[in-house]
Amino acid sequence: MNLHHIRYFVSVARHRSFTRAAAENMVAQPSLSQQIRRLEEELGAPLFDRSQTPVRLTDAGEALLPHAEAILRQVEAARAAVEERLGLRSGRLVLGSLPMTGSRLLPRAITAYRRRYPGIQVILREESTLRLTELALSGETDLTLTTLPPGSPDLDWQPLLTEPILLALPPDHPLAAAWRQQEGDRQQTVPAQGPTSNPADSAAQLPADLPGGSPPPCQAGAEGGASPHPPAGQPGVPLSAVADEPFLVMKPGYGFRDLVLAACHAAGFAPRIAFESAQIETLQAMVAAGLGVTLVPQMATDRSLNPSPAFVPLAGPPLTRTLALVWRRDRPLPRSAEAFLQLSSELWPSSHDFQRLPETWKAPSSS
Repeated sequence: MNLHHIRYFVSVARHRSFTRAAAENMVAQPSLSQQIRRLEEELGAPLFDRSQTPVRLTDAGEALLPHAEAILRQVEAARAAVEERLGLRSGRLVLGSLPMTGSRLLPRAITAYRRRYPGIQVILREESTLRLTELALSGETDLTLTTLPPGSPDLDWQPLLTEPILLALPPDHPLAAAWRQQEGDRQQTVPAQGPTSNPADSAAQLPADLPGGSPPPCQAGAEGGASPHPPAGQPGVPLSAVADEPFLVMKPGYGFRDLVLAACHAAGFAPRIAFESAQIETLQAMVAAGLGVTLVPQMATDRSLNPSPAFVPLAGPPLTRTLALVWRRDRPLPRSAEAFLQLSSELWPSSHDFQRLPETWKAPSSS
């Protein structure tokens, strides 16, 4: 029994005529009659009494008709559902995200997405970097907002933006005071360059869809992310200057922890970890209380604390991170996810100019 058999059967039953049913289905009458006979042979009983005009259903035909009509209704409903989904009038989108970045980037993106596709249900899952990779690989998320490089070669990605990493110091730390003095002296001797002359504010701007921001140009960089390259030897505090300080870092499983440990290693020391947390806000509050130092992505800096940590740029080549949307490489993306990627490229247009890093670019060890 196939769909053609069922459709032809219902058509003959409705018109009570093989000729009209053949015309409705745009097939030759002998062909339609042959298909009906095959259906009767499969079921082991005649479905129509052909001795009368118009033809009439037999008892077997009467029993089959409501089931055949229900099958056709379900087929039409399935076709309509697919058309709805392809037209993005219904469906769902499951997003994974790091908590500290998702809260700053996703609200406006999701709002714009829901305005454009109101019938799509958006589901958000916030997890650690390691868990997000697992969800992306298992297909439990359609797209995941995380930090490059992706945690598996089986993941493809689309970059969003690159931002600098700042050093967070206790507000009364001698290095913070020295930086403030250095900035004061520099601003007196260097002509003003507008409201973004402070490297702590201008190394990279937030995306245009966030208050006060515009996307930075993205270029392929060294380990730690792709970076917009400010002038070499930018003013700031060398990371090695805090080698003897207690470090406050993210817990294992978070990609930003790996970035911090790799940066310290590159600066020639292993950090003395005094405290770990799953929340970047907690680390900043502890820095403000004088319990140690940490590194913070620019968009995650919390200046509402009183007192607030001193956020100082790092001297030398910029340390950055690149945020991206990742997904399973060998699985087709649902249309809802393709639409979110397109919207993201509109919100962060600099991602079009991003130069992909080699496939061998790997995340630092999280040991």
